[in-house]
Amino acid sequence: MEQSTTTQAAYRRIYNVLKAQILSGEYPEGEQIPTEQEICTRFEVSRITARHSLRLLQDEGLVVRSAGRGTFVRTTAPHKIPIVEGDYIRSVHRDAPNLFRKLVRRERTEPPRQVKDTLGLLDTEECEVFERVDIIDDVPIAYDRVYLPCRFSMEYEQELLTAIDFLPRWLATEGFQRSTIREVTEAVRPDEHSIRLLEIVPEQPLLLTTDIITSERGTPLMLVETFYRGDRIQLVSTGTAESILEHRHE
Repeated sequence: MEQSTTTQAAYRRIYNVLKAQILSGEYPEGEQIPTEQEICTRFEVSRITARHSLRLLQDEGLVVRSAGRGTFVRTTAPHKIPIVEGDYIRSVHRDAPNLFRKLVRRERTEPPRQVKDTLGLLDTEECEVFERVDIIDDVPIAYDRVYLPCRFSMEYEQELLTAIDFLPRWLATEGFQRSTIREVTEAVRPDEHSIRLLEIVPEQPLLLTTDIITSERGTPLMLVETFYRGDRIQLVSTGTAESILEHRHE
């Protein structure tokens, strides 16, 4: 039993390393990846273990295996959902109508200092924090973390919290006629929490957008951190800053 567990850990480790190299572009589309024998030598494992790791990659659709030739990265990458001008709601409705949003965390707690400063909170002031994971065909593609000051928080139904159009519906519920959004996007390394929620390998980078939603008078209302899988989401910008802001607040 102990040997079986060790073997399983070994082929999973090899699979994770090769998957990360494929997703990062180290092995481009159409290029051959290491053979079973090369994997055995590189990782000091048995032929069976090497074969298991390649089979996992094949089952996930990342590679194709050709008898007598070897294993090659698929030339057709997984479909990426284009998020145009940061407008997640419209982009998802257009390109991913089967997306499902799942609430995985909801609690009242003191947020990190940076969040407090951004939202203008007192030292002991709490936020309602909730996290949602967006899933397509059983594959998590993104998750977000929302910090909502308790003075704006009510006993919202889960149906509202998991709505794709949560933000405009929340603004209407609270009576805010219009808001502005300041967004920052950066590439980040996943932490253990992201790895677990998005079911990715540690080497796979993420795209992080931080949105600060304010009222028409400039009062900070909410901070939203969204983590996107780079192999499933593509952020696209096509217009000027003025047209983007106008489009997002329609």
